[in-house]
Amino acid sequence: MQMCPKCNHDNPAAAKFCNMCGTELIGLLGKGEILHSRYRVTKVLGYGGFGAVYLAEDTKQNNAFCAVKSMFDNPNWTFTERARNIQSFQEEASLLRSLSHQNLPKVTDVFADGGKQYFVMEFVTGQNLKDIIDKGGIIESQVIGWMIQICDALEYLHSNNIIHRDIKPANIRFTPEGQIKLVDFGIAKRFDPSNPKTDTIKRAATPGYAPLEQYGTGGHTDARSDIYALGATLYHLLTAQRPPDANDRVVQPTIFIPPRKSNPNISANCEQVILKAMAIRPEDRFQKASEMKDTLLGRTYPTFPCPKCQTSNPVGAPVCLACQTPFTGTMMNPFRFRSGKQATTLQELVTLIDGNWTDGVYHLYAGDIANWLGIIGRADLATNAQDIIANEKNENIGLEKFLRNLGTRNIIRQKDGMKMRLIPAGEFQMGSNDYGDEKPVHTVYLDAYYIDETEVTNEQYCIFLNNYGNIVDTAGHRLLNVSWDDCLIEKVGNTYKPKSGYEKHPVVEVSWYGAAAYAQWVEARLPTEAEWEKAARGGLVGKCYPWGNEIFSTKANYNNSSRGYSGADMLKYLKPVGSFAPNGYGLYDMAGNVWEWCADEYGYGYYSRSPRDNPKGPGTTITFRNNDFTNVKSERVLRGGRWNYNLTSDGLRCAARGNNEPTAMVKHDGFRCAQDP
Repeated sequence: MQMCPKCNHDNPAAAKFCNMCGTELIGLLGKGEILHSRYRVTKVLGYGGFGAVYLAEDTKQNNAFCAVKSMFDNPNWTFTERARNIQSFQEEASLLRSLSHQNLPKVTDVFADGGKQYFVMEFVTGQNLKDIIDKGGIIESQVIGWMIQICDALEYLHSNNIIHRDIKPANIRFTPEGQIKLVDFGIAKRFDPSNPKTDTIKRAATPGYAPLEQYGTGGHTDARSDIYALGATLYHLLTAQRPPDANDRVVQPTIFIPPRKSNPNISANCEQVILKAMAIRPEDRFQKASEMKDTLLGRTYPTFPCPKCQTSNPVGAPVCLACQTPFTGTMMNPFRFRSGKQATTLQELVTLIDGNWTDGVYHLYAGDIANWLGIIGRADLATNAQDIIANEKNENIGLEKFLRNLGTRNIIRQKDGMKMRLIPAGEFQMGSNDYGDEKPVHTVYLDAYYIDETEVTNEQYCIFLNNYGNIVDTAGHRLLNVSWDDCLIEKVGNTYKPKSGYEKHPVVEVSWYGAAAYAQWVEARLPTEAEWEKAARGGLVGKCYPWGNEIFSTKANYNNSSRGYSGADMLKYLKPVGSFAPNGYGLYDMAGNVWEWCADEYGYGYYSRSPRDNPKGPGTTITFRNNDFTNVKSERVLRGGRWNYNLTSDGLRCAARGNNEPTAMVKHDGFRCAQDP
C-alpha cells in the first residue's frame, strides 16, 4: 500500500493516482506499515524532492508519537548519485544526533530497512511559522520572542561549527507550549573556522532567504549566512511579504522595500535588526547571533538616517542597508561649503553644486572636493578631480566635467523629450565564448557617453517625420515602411500619427537609414556596438543578461511566436517601452521587445582585431552629421533580441549579435540614440 501525499488515504501499491482525491502518487509508505520492527507509520507530515517525513508510533515507547524521515530511492540515480545522496542523508542524521538544545529536534534512532535509509526524531507538535503568517494577526513582541529563541539555537549551532543554511518560516515550528523549534537540517553543514570555505550547491538556496554567498557568487557561507536568513524570516513575519531574492537585490537595489514602508507599525529598532541582518555583504551583518539577540532586546547601537530613503543605519556602514546607496565615511565627514551648507553623499554634493555654482567652482579648484573624496575612500574620483584642476583652465567647464564623471548627470533631449542616461567612462569585458562572432571576450575602454533610457517610440518618431517632411532621406533610402500593416505609424492627410494604442510602443519597420536620420535630427547618433553592450550590462560583470544569468518572462518581452502576428495583433505581443524593470544603469528593454540598430558595420571576426579604446566597428566611422550616414552600403549591427524570440533563444544575451542590410525594415527592429557629453 501507499499513502496519498495530499489526503493520506491508503492506495494499492501499483496505483498511479489516489482513488480518493485523484492526486498523483509518489510511492510513499503505506498506512500502518511497520519500520525496523518498531515504528508504525500513521500519516505523511511532509515530503520533498529527496524524501518524506512521516508521523509514526513507537511501539516500544507506549506508542509515543515520533517523526520518521526517509530518503527516496530514485531508480534514475546513477550509482555515484545514490551513494552521494545516502552519504548526505546519513550526515544529516549524524549531525542532528550530536546536538542537544531545547530549540532543536532530537534524533533518537538511525536505521536502514528494505534497502532504504531512515532516522527518527522527536515529533514537534504545533504549526510552522509559514502557516502562522498566512493566518495573519502576528504582533511584533511575540515575533521578537521567537527570534530570541532562534538566536539561542544558532549561537549553539555556530559554537559547534554547524550552519543550518535553510532558515525560513516553513522550517521553524511553534509548539503549543510556546517553544520554537528549528527543523529540517537537510542541507546543514559543518564548517572549519580556520578554513572557512563551505561548498555551496545550487539546491542549497531558498530564494528570498538565502544570502548572495549561498549561490556561490558572494564568498563562502558561514554563520553570517544563517543570520541573513533569520533576518529575512523576521522581515517576512512582520511585513507578511516574502523578501526579494539576494541576486535581484544586487541588480536592482530598489526592489527591497524597507520594513517600515511595508508595515508602519514595525518599531524602528526591529527594522534596524532586519536591515543589518539582511545586509548584502557578510561583513555588514551581525557577526554573531548573540549580537542580533542583543539588539532585539534593545541593546542598540548608534545610527544615522540614509539621505536617500531615510532608513536608519549603524554608524560606519559603507552603504545603506535598505537601498544600497553608498555613503562610506560621509556621515562622519560631511563636506562643508563656505556658505555653511554641507553635503553628506555624492548626490547631495551634486545638488548643492547645482544650486551654488560659484561655491562649487571655488571648492573644486581650491582642492577641497578632491581632499574630501580622498577622506571618504573615493580615491578614484579624487584623482579625476585633480586631473581636471591641472588640465582644464576654464573653471566652469572643469566643474561640469567633474559632475559628468560622477555619473550623476542625466539630460532631457529637447526635440523629443527623451531622457538620456550617462554611462561613466571605464573598462568592461565585451563579447562571450558562446558563439563565433562573439569571440573572444576582450577588454574595451569607453569614454563617458549618454544613451537613451528607452527605445524611441512611435510618438517620438512621428514628431521627427512631421518635421523632416519626407519618408525618404536625401539619397532616396526609405526610412519607414508605412505601407505595411506591421508598421505602427500611419499617415492621416499630411500628418504622420501613431496608430491608436501604440503611442508608447517602440517604432518598428524602421530601416537603419531611418534610425540614423532620426539620430541626426535630434543632434545625437546611434550607439556603437561596444557602447550598446556596456549599457546593456548595467555594470554587471560576466552575466548573460542585463539582470543576471537566468532568463525570466518577468524580466523582458520575449517568447512570443511571430507566426501570423501582424498589424493589430502586435498590440498583444509588442510592449510599450519601460514595461519591465530597468537594469543597473536605469535603462529599459536592453533585452527583448525589439532589436536595436547600432552605428557599426557588422564584421564576423572584428573582435579579434578591434582596438581596445572606443572601438567603432570595422568600416568607416559615421558622424551622423551632414547626412554622411546616407553613404552607408554594408550590413549594420543589431543588438538586444526581439519580442518574438522563443524561450530557448540566446538572442537576448548582452553579447548576442545580429545584423541586417541598412535598407531592411522589419516588425521587430527599432533603435535608441547615444550622444557624447
